[in-house]
Amino acid sequence: MKILATCLLCCVALVSHAQVFQKAGEISAATLRTGTVASIQASRIAQVANTARLQAMRPLIFTSITPQAQPQFRQTRLSPVKLQQLTQQYRQTLQEAETLRKAAFPFLYYQSHPAMSRPLSRQEKKDWLNKILPLHHRLTTLYQATEKDPALSAALDYTTYFACLIDPSLTHTLPAKDSVPAMSSIPVTDNFFLYPQEDSPLPEPVTDLENKLIVIVNDSDSLLDFFEKYYQYGVLFPAAKLYTEASVAEFLLWFQSSDLKPDIVFTDIQLGDSTGYHLAGELRRMGFEGGIIALTSYTETEKMARTLTHGGFDGMVSIAPQYLGKIPVVQRITQAAQVYYQQKAASSPAK
Repeated sequence: MKILATCLLCCVALVSHAQVFQKAGEISAATLRTGTVASIQASRIAQVANTARLQAMRPLIFTSITPQAQPQFRQTRLSPVKLQQLTQQYRQTLQEAETLRKAAFPFLYYQSHPAMSRPLSRQEKKDWLNKILPLHHRLTTLYQATEKDPALSAALDYTTYFACLIDPSLTHTLPAKDSVPAMSSIPVTDNFFLYPQEDSPLPEPVTDLENKLIVIVNDSDSLLDFFEKYYQYGVLFPAAKLYTEASVAEFLLWFQSSDLKPDIVFTDIQLGDSTGYHLAGELRRMGFEGGIIALTSYTETEKMARTLTHGGFDGMVSIAPQYLGKIPVVQRITQAAQVYYQQKAASSPAK
């Protein structure tokens, strides 16, 4: 009996001792794993922090974008209402830049370092550029209207770097902020909005547009369906060839790979995966010498004409209701193509 009791006590002691060693082993393993991860993370952070590239970008991705207390606009004779509108637009746009900076900080921090960056999917690139490029354009417009505003300068540097990191080809198309001329110095051609002259009736579009290849880029499927339907009816660009595309990336890929080159490209300004400004810049960079016409619902103003001219556009067609009157949309766009060719012929040197 005593022997049995002694054996039981020994077994209990051995089990307890084993549990203690097991627990200690678990703690040691956990500590080792945590320590290893922490060591790797510390090493990576140190590696990133010590790279010249991140050091150069540190002010852009680490520093808040703070609007000036009172921005100084180039145009001095502003009404109180206009001054208030511009100031509100200034603060709102910079707030959008700061919101983007905060939201994108982790992504940009690691993506800036070659050893930690990862390949981006097509959709991810599209989503980022859809946020960056329209903001970059608004910042550029404001920068042109102010006296070297430091907050706008920092925001433009940030969006330029961010966009070029996502798509390196933008390095050739996004202008440096200090090289952007003031809008007032950008010449605008007569009849930029492509209306037919009253004293010069248009020739028949069947003859005028025969065998021309015309492209319409718009991210609205319903609008593209509308254009294609009326093209098939023979009333939109009669006798021409029509190609429609919803994606800027897809169109640029087609442009690079196809033997066919368009004569005119109509494009919306705000697109799902990019902007019309980016599209125009890429086409000009690739040597396209045809017509690039903004097809948009924006208001026809001198400021818009200067902005589009600076962006590489040859004209604008607004399809907002107030500009159509009794003219159907398809007739307005067809006439715009004819007016473009009339202006081109008039500006060409006589042979």
